[in-house]
Amino acid sequence: MTSYQLQGKRVHDARLVAVILAHGVTHLLTFNPDDFRSINEIVVVHPQALA
Repeated sequence: MTSYQLQGKRVHDARLVAVILAHGVTHLLTFNPDDFRSINEIVVVHPQALA
């Protein structure tokens, strides 16, 4: 959180990313990709991109 200077509601996004990284997951499928754009360690995918 300090690396990305996150605070407020964004802390919940950071916690999700931490769990993802701890389990070796590299991609996140979400309807809110803008919430994760600043985090470079994961690939963010919107469901419409899969069609």
